[in-house]
Amino acid sequence: MPSTIFALVDNHRAWLGIGLQRIITSWLELERWFYGNTAARQIAIGYIRYDQTVYFGIFQKLQSILLRQLTDASPFWIEPLRGESLNVYAEKIAKLKRHLAIGDIYQANYCYRFSAHTNATANQLLYWFTQKQPTPYGALISTPTVQVISNSPELGLRITGSVIETRPMKGTQPRKKNMYRALLTSAKDKAELDMITDVARNDLAQFAVPGSVSVKRRRQIVGYNTIWQAQSIIQARRPKHIDSLAVIQAMIPFASVTGAPKLRAVKILKNLETHPRGLYCGAIGYIAGKNKAEFNVAIRTATLQHGQLQYYVGGGITLDSDINQEYQETVDKAAILLACQ
Repeated sequence: MPSTIFALVDNHRAWLGIGLQRIITSWLELERWFYGNTAARQIAIGYIRYDQTVYFGIFQKLQSILLRQLTDASPFWIEPLRGESLNVYAEKIAKLKRHLAIGDIYQANYCYRFSAHTNATANQLLYWFTQKQPTPYGALISTPTVQVISNSPELGLRITGSVIETRPMKGTQPRKKNMYRALLTSAKDKAELDMITDVARNDLAQFAVPGSVSVKRRRQIVGYNTIWQAQSIIQARRPKHIDSLAVIQAMIPFASVTGAPKLRAVKILKNLETHPRGLYCGAIGYIAGKNKAEFNVAIRTATLQHGQLQYYVGGGITLDSDINQEYQETVDKAAILLACQ
């Protein structure tokens, strides 16, 4: 495999960027490409970090291949993951709950980081992820300095012509007996998804055709190999004077990884979380011309750099959240890596 790979992964297939033209590392460069005459004949594949800094490869086309041609099934090791202890987590959530108690915010998505040394390559981790839990919005971006392996189940944004769609997720349970019903009937998880759905609707309403924002599915339980997730499906129509790049910039960071109200939650979380999120909770995907784009929410996403693995986890916190249950949910989300040890 070449040292630079940009690939989008969907369950059993991958789409490789072919004919690399250049690398883009700033919004200004991205805008120049997008509004230039070449954009209609090229495709941008890459990621937008949580802070909206970008990294894209500009390609001539996509090539579809079987996912097994991109993965590597050879064995590897990961040292024990180092993350946030329950005591530290509880202290952070207690501080967050003080903001919730006074009505400063109503929900916030608190995150923390696992890290470990490993001899794994990006291709080996991609094989592991896709074997244990195939998802529809995965990606592999392997550059000379950092490798990104995303196994995200969540659609952040899809733009097809004038139609905009987002599918925020809130509510997770292990895929065990009776856990489907536990998620389905959970009043806390329902309320949390409703709040985030409203945030996403508000984000869309700022630029969508008036009256076009609609919730197609208020709550849908989606099953993966190891977990159940709840999501909503929201659509809107894009007016002609608002282009796809403007929509992308307005929506990121996505509602499901921030909180309600969004701007206040983002500020509180920035001051509370130990490590900057970086790529985590950003977006990975592609832009194809003026009217087509698709990005995941960069959750269930690992980065590799000089043998150092980083993997963030998080979850939505409300005033009635149980700290032990919330902490266990974050551990469940890291289970795919814990199983390697």
